[in-house]
Amino acid sequence: MDITEKKSCIDLIISAKLEEDAVDSSNSCFCFVELRTDENEWVELDKSELITMKQDLVWTKQFSVEYKFQYKQELRVTIFRIQEQENYHVGQIIDEVRNLLNPETQRALINVEGQQIGNLIIKSEESQVTKLKIIFELRAENLDDLDVWDPSDPYLKIYREGRSGWVLIHQTTTIFDNLNPHWTPVAMDYSHFCHCNPQNLLKIECYDWDSPTKSELIGEVGFMADDFKQGKIFTLTNANKLKKNKNIASGKIIVEQCSLVPEKSFIDHLREGMNINLTIGIDFTASNGLATSNSSLHYIQEGHQNEYEKALRVLGSILSKYDSDQNFSLFGFGGKPQWIQPLAVNHSFALNHHIRDPYIKTFEAVIETYKAAVGHVILSGPTKLAPLIGKQLELISNSPPMTYHILLIFTDGEIDDLEETIEKLVEASTKPLSIVIVGVGFEDFEKMERLDGDQKALVNKKGQKCARDIVQFVNYRKYKNNLEIFQREALMEIPAQMMNYMKYKNSSR
Repeated sequence: MDITEKKSCIDLIISAKLEEDAVDSSNSCFCFVELRTDENEWVELDKSELITMKQDLVWTKQFSVEYKFQYKQELRVTIFRIQEQENYHVGQIIDEVRNLLNPETQRALINVEGQQIGNLIIKSEESQVTKLKIIFELRAENLDDLDVWDPSDPYLKIYREGRSGWVLIHQTTTIFDNLNPHWTPVAMDYSHFCHCNPQNLLKIECYDWDSPTKSELIGEVGFMADDFKQGKIFTLTNANKLKKNKNIASGKIIVEQCSLVPEKSFIDHLREGMNINLTIGIDFTASNGLATSNSSLHYIQEGHQNEYEKALRVLGSILSKYDSDQNFSLFGFGGKPQWIQPLAVNHSFALNHHIRDPYIKTFEAVIETYKAAVGHVILSGPTKLAPLIGKQLELISNSPPMTYHILLIFTDGEIDDLEETIEKLVEASTKPLSIVIVGVGFEDFEKMERLDGDQKALVNKKGQKCARDIVQFVNYRKYKNNLEIFQREALMEIPAQMMNYMKYKNSSR
């Protein structure tokens, strides 16, 4: 008898209906979904795409949740609007996952004043696991012109039939003044497209955009997923035209390209030889305390592990196993290394004294090199991370292909070069890199939390956003009495970040 526990996952599709006075159509909005952990902490599950704010909000993003019958699983969904690159709370619901298993569930959206400002609608379906992705490209011909002065401004909405009705799975961009538009290619999970069922019904609606809150239907067409093939031509019809005995066709939708491709997982990439390269940066600013004092975060004594060593051992013991050549680069920042003359504050110095070859063989040697360096670095400041990230980018540029880099940064306080660090992070977001920042000191780490772009993408001075989220910040002191949880919180985003990099890399070709 097979006694292996089979995981049950559900997909949540989220929409909302807001009261009129809660809508600001000049803003965009997104929904942010979190799960409460056993330690009573809220952790991000995922966030949706940005859409224009209006009374009826529909996101195409699916949120997958592993359902655990034997546990209480609380879910929090928050809607944020974005104004001048800042997030503002619109409304929120908190409920248990077990209460969301019906085909459709409505919950009151409550704002920060405790007032109901609308309803959140959650549709749920059992997840269908597949490694297939569908990639397709659509264009249209001879669309009806619904505008008086200029051609229509068309966009498409694509739906699949779900347990509780039609589920929006994709909305294209609007192409202005064009009756023969050609939209950019779309890639999505095959399970999201048709729930892995070729007989699932799909529907395409074509609209003429008039304003952020108003659109007019040009035509629609329904079909089975199995009919959605390259070269297929669908005829759009409009019920209002049929009533008036007008020409039945409102235009055509052509499937210009369509293919099913296998999507590699994190494990697939590791099996195919993806190497993990580990770089470590350690804070040597004066706020750590004099290393000879037993209250110092850098205090070295036989048989005693200081805070840096403890945190480094916990994370390094996992990550070092994925580094096939067992060569690790180790840097200090914010101190004055005595082996470099003239003596000056340095923000990316190699602790093995070889800046052109900062690699150390074996992880245990990394620990010993750090401990040996403590007595030869004058603690100073300020705390700057941009030079260290810049050094990491140099290492990436000289690394072989099929290498993904992880930069572990251990620091005791807030940074003094926030804007410069954001500039480097935006640049680094297009590279094969994840950054884990561990706070080991007593600061509140507010700026560090900002670098962790879970709720808000980082933007540089030119207005360029991070291509993807690459930073995870964890406060070591929060979890120091439960190192297993600390390990999980610090490393849990790395597989997804690596997969997002591979998607970004493939889409940029």
